[in-house]
Amino acid sequence: MNINLKDKNIIVTGASSGIGKNVSKVLGEMGANVILVSRNELKLRCICNEIKGNCKIYPFDLKRIDEISSLFKTIVQENGKLDGLVYSAGIGGARPLSLLSKKNIEEMFDINFYAFIEMVKHFSKKGNYNDYASVVAMSSIASIMGDKGKISYCASKAALDAAVRCMAKELAVKLIRVNTVRASWVKTDLYENYMENWSDNLISKSFVDRHYFGILEPSDISSMICFLLSDYSTKITGTSVLIDSGCMA
Repeated sequence: MNINLKDKNIIVTGASSGIGKNVSKVLGEMGANVILVSRNELKLRCICNEIKGNCKIYPFDLKRIDEISSLFKTIVQENGKLDGLVYSAGIGGARPLSLLSKKNIEEMFDINFYAFIEMVKHFSKKGNYNDYASVVAMSSIASIMGDKGKISYCASKAALDAAVRCMAKELAVKLIRVNTVRASWVKTDLYENYMENWSDNLISKSFVDRHYFGILEPSDISSMICFLLSDYSTKITGTSVLIDSGCMA
């Protein structure tokens, strides 16, 4: 299978690190015009220099949800209609129920859920997209697994998966597909930092051991995202593709 995304205009949020950074590079190798969105302009410039092919950067804080419409207007004016959106932006963190507040929950949902809804709303407006466009968002096994101290995070990912199932039905008439990638632990900086602090935790060790084919690499996720953006997946929409190395079996 030779995935060809040549000349496809694809937005990647959270492009300055982790999965977003990796998938941006892969998209460039596949010929896409990669549109990078993240808060850190310096990191975006560095990544853009590493990408083969066409690349543009748009420094933007997704917490500014009310300004996402202006962001899309600028992107479409400067790049033309869009073919894909990869929503890789997200935040994590733990807070026990006894310390959880409405503000904590809203902060998590702003990036992990509300900004995604707003991005897809403007992506799918007439004149902003080409037929057979594809949206892919990063979800997590946390959406179905749950964990102590992770109420806000798990709930935000569960909301993301539920929203995608609704969007898929609504946007099918516009020939837009919407899916999530529901991933287990991925070897990003966040994972490495976690393991430095919790490597002696028996629960964490047990969970790592259940990844029968090893902890996921960013390239494992990028490959699936590119597949879901491509013409090879034109009948896949409204689903959450599980990539967990067997840990949920």
